[in-house]
Amino acid sequence: MKLDTIHTAEAAIKRAATMEGGEVAALHVAIRHLACELSACRGERLDPQEGSKLIRLPLGEAEALVEYEISEDAERDDWRYPARMREVVVLLGALVNGRMVDMDEFSEDRREAWLAAIADHECDEYAHAIEEAA
Repeated sequence: MKLDTIHTAEAAIKRAATMEGGEVAALHVAIRHLACELSACRGERLDPQEGSKLIRLPLGEAEALVEYEISEDAERDDWRYPARMREVVVLLGALVNGRMVDMDEFSEDRREAWLAAIADHECDEYAHAIEEAA
């Protein structure tokens, strides 16, 4: 179901014009609560598990917030080569529509695409850090 936010906002403004103080305060609380729920569904202000990272990656027409970690077997040189990084990235889960989904529920092609994107991202971050340090 798609929420028509303009219609909803206009209706709330018209309703608020006839409300008394307590009703307006209750409406504000309800709006803040809904904003927090929407924020959580979008994965905003989430902290990954200790030792893992979050990255937004495509999932069809939308995005998923993918949680991953780098294996302890990773060697310093792995960050220079995306193909080697793919071997040490461990996909943990993905936030989809406000729900954490296990990686087993995604196709092998989707997981491979995410591994490639994360490996490229990690290698780019490493190269940037090396340039900054020089």
